[in-house]
Amino acid sequence: MHRREFLALAAGSPLIFGLRELLAQEPATDAKSVPEWYQAALKRMKETNRYGIVIVLPEDPKEREKWGKALIDRYNEFQSPDHEPFGVVVLICLTKSLAGRLLKWDFDDPKALFKPGKFILAPDGRVKSWFPFDGESLGEARTFSFNFATPVYGAFSEDQLKAQAEKLGKTLPESIRKAADDLSGEKYDPEAGESLLEKADSILPWIVHKCHSAEAKVAEAKPPVRVALRMVLAKYWISQSMVDADPCLPYGVKVEPVPVPAEDPCPPCGMARVTPGRARKFMSFFEK
Repeated sequence: MHRREFLALAAGSPLIFGLRELLAQEPATDAKSVPEWYQAALKRMKETNRYGIVIVLPEDPKEREKWGKALIDRYNEFQSPDHEPFGVVVLICLTKSLAGRLLKWDFDDPKALFKPGKFILAPDGRVKSWFPFDGESLGEARTFSFNFATPVYGAFSEDQLKAQAEKLGKTLPESIRKAADDLSGEKYDPEAGESLLEKADSILPWIVHKCHSAEAKVAEAKPPVRVALRMVLAKYWISQSMVDADPCLPYGVKVEPVPVPAEDPCPPCGMARVTPGRARKFMSFFEK
């Protein structure tokens, strides 16, 4: 069987991770042909041991704009649990022509069983797996967020997230482990919170996994319990949003910061508050 035929057949079974070594795609290596912003995404993946998710953009300009606005709307929800994709992995948006060149993928292969709309990249930039992608999922927070039990929806199954967290956990000092344990209940300890926030960017998948584990233990509690680790995550995303080039933003997207109102947005009642965090406005996707 020719290699092209083999890859086309394997594309119909993207969850057979045992074939990863055989199916791994070499990332583009010619620096001159790789956009700087894509190089920055690959660098962040490698340096922080994060996986990447590539979303392949539609050809229709109106549909593309709809996707972009929906994606940045999700980004602006800093305090929502559904914000996790913007920290656990590196999100990358590519036009089909860019995806074909950078991922070395033939979207016109007549023998392919489907055209991928989403690629999962290993931290070294290699293609790990690929899936169809429904752009409508960008418009609804719960659908967009990772479903850790269903890897077709998100980047990870719970087992994969656990494996990544355990790998990170082996490098952590006891003080960080204790801080996470202290925040696994409802009470927020400011000192423990600050300890985690100092390390958050480099160990975020580990914190998310700890938060998920803690939330699972109180899932049936009445009244509902808000795990303090969730507050740490919200604080992380809010602080990251204040950085001009927030690395949690999707790569390949041009945005502008939304000006913060100088006055109370609701003078008659005086009760309205500006949402913490620095929101962005979608402008366009990069095409090169």
